[in-house]
Amino acid sequence: MPKNDFKHYCWLAVMVIIIYWPVSTFLFAMKNDALAGYFPAKYFIAESIHNKIIPWWNPFINYGYPMHADFTSSFWSPFTWIFSLFGGYNVYTVHLEYLLYCILAAWGMFRLSLSLKQNVHAAFIIALCYSCGGIFTGNAQHTNWLSAAALLPFVFNAYLNTINEPRFKNTVQLSLWVTLFMVCAHPYLIICLFYITTILFFILSKKTPASTWKTMMYFGLSVLLVLLLTGGYLFSTMELFPYLTRSDPPNSEQIGNHFPIASIFSMLVPFSTVSHAKVFQNTDLSMRNAYMGIVILIFLIATLTSKKTYYQKIFIGTATFFFILSFGGPITNFFNHYVPLIGFVRLISIFRLPAIFFLLIACGYTLSNFLKGEKPININKIAIALIMVTGLLLGYAIINLIQNHEAILPITFTRQGIKEWIENITLEKTILLQSLIQIPLLYILLRKKTQRSFKLLSIVCFVDLFMAVGLNAPFTIVGQKSVKEVQKLLNTAPKGFPFPELKPIIQNPSTNIDFEKTFGSWSMYSKNFGTIMKAKTYPSLFKTNEKYFDAGLNNVFIHSPFTYIAQIVNTYKDSIRFTNEDAYVCFIKQDDKQDSLHISSKSSATSIQLIEALPNHFSFRIHSNESAILVLKQNYYKYWAAYEDGKRINITPCNYTFMSVPLTTGNHIVEFIYSPRLPKLLGIINLFTLILSVCYLLNPFDKRK
Repeated sequence: MPKNDFKHYCWLAVMVIIIYWPVSTFLFAMKNDALAGYFPAKYFIAESIHNKIIPWWNPFINYGYPMHADFTSSFWSPFTWIFSLFGGYNVYTVHLEYLLYCILAAWGMFRLSLSLKQNVHAAFIIALCYSCGGIFTGNAQHTNWLSAAALLPFVFNAYLNTINEPRFKNTVQLSLWVTLFMVCAHPYLIICLFYITTILFFILSKKTPASTWKTMMYFGLSVLLVLLLTGGYLFSTMELFPYLTRSDPPNSEQIGNHFPIASIFSMLVPFSTVSHAKVFQNTDLSMRNAYMGIVILIFLIATLTSKKTYYQKIFIGTATFFFILSFGGPITNFFNHYVPLIGFVRLISIFRLPAIFFLLIACGYTLSNFLKGEKPININKIAIALIMVTGLLLGYAIINLIQNHEAILPITFTRQGIKEWIENITLEKTILLQSLIQIPLLYILLRKKTQRSFKLLSIVCFVDLFMAVGLNAPFTIVGQKSVKEVQKLLNTAPKGFPFPELKPIIQNPSTNIDFEKTFGSWSMYSKNFGTIMKAKTYPSLFKTNEKYFDAGLNNVFIHSPFTYIAQIVNTYKDSIRFTNEDAYVCFIKQDDKQDSLHISSKSSATSIQLIEALPNHFSFRIHSNESAILVLKQNYYKYWAAYEDGKRINITPCNYTFMSVPLTTGNHIVEFIYSPRLPKLLGIINLFTLILSVCYLLNPFDKRK
């Protein structure tokens, strides 16, 4: 790495950390949505590793949800494993992971911009604006959106290198970056990447010296390597997907949180997107921000209004396409219905991520030529036009505030006063505050001295992003509680896997409302087998599990332990008919060839002693004077196996979603073991391929240029 580039990498990291000061200094904890959404799964992975349980075949406690197949938990992500191995997941490591993604995004964008032959100073500004823009500011709660945004520049850089110079080493690098992207990113963004790379391949390959067939051959090899590197992830996900509640494409009512057209103004006044104004059409706050910096906005306008290069046309066209998809409407509905995979995207505002990415790349050429003095651009005209637009917005805000007799700032600067101001902030207040920042910055950019000096231009860019992130942070990045307060709540959760008691689930300890709001269902953290209520957040439920809750069965079965001997066994055809007295009943679905079954087993000479209870292994010592049915309240999935005295016995799904096994007379050791052999084998192949690939890239004897 050239010394000058290393200096820029260091400055980028420093600036990103300073800009995200609430996170980097741990003043406030991340938003509750971030902690209650993706945090529980990562926390559970770390807990499993610390307790020497390899979680790739570990079902999610209480819900029986296979961790290795959960594409929202980032189980296969190296970032998750690194944080799990070194200290585990807590409120502090969540902040560190967020900062890591922001810094990686800056480094990746800087490297990509240089690879596109853009000026090093332009690359610096583009990288800073990307990592501190609307995606990382608005979507702080979506961990696997941020990881995808951080890795996208690296993937695209390796992709372009392979197109421009198709050879084995570039192919291996591309495969590794794509693999990292797939195991970290949300499936929505994997779908986006698939279409981006497929479409751009036929466009960009025409401008390369290599033949199309040769390039296709190396891309085919890359696909093979990616399959060898992600086999466990892909197989587990595809195998489990049909069982999940989200396995069917959403209907028009379930598709939401698009990018409102009014949010285009976020490119000038990003703070306006945090209000609850009707112009944003009830979309979530995290789905509205598309800010790229006031400096980039000027060069974006210059790019759109001037003659464009071949690559700029491609990148702007790609960005336009994804922006149109993010708006929703007839075009988006058409793609949802007729283009494979697009129909699974529920939060269509996610399409603005690749749109912003490609706009920044296109602007990089214009900014680069300007800083090199090769392309004269009249910044003054654009800046004056933006000052006029901002002035009109400012006037609108002032008039409305005067008419409504609203106070601009909090009445009292106490915690309660600031909290009320944040919760009741209006569109006019946000526009007023943001405009008072943007107009001076635009005025500074009118100065020729600022335009010609990279240092002054980068300082304006830094101040602009610092203020934009600082204003938005209390609404989309950090909450109103300190890190210390939130961590204190998390410390109330027991460590490891406490040995459970065979008592009715309703007697399991509950938690306070603050914990539930911050971290989600208490049962995930207390590790008490069985649950009192349906999970409000991730993970997604099995279809059978949701049916169990929706039918109201949980209100009955919370009055029995997580495992019990069935007093009565009944069969059902379509739905279970039950009463409040059926806490110890086992309902088994009747097969077409099976006669109606009604078994009564109320023998008092039956006892259960729990030997071991772990998320992937249950062991019981059971005595029974007659044949009986044992019920275990863990979701049934194909990789569960049951054994009586070491001899395998059949598992029958019961009560819609749980497991039951037959017991014979006498004393027995009964075990339930979760061990998917094929995913484990594929995981070993993935690891072996990864080691070989890395060793090849690090081979010091490879002198090829």
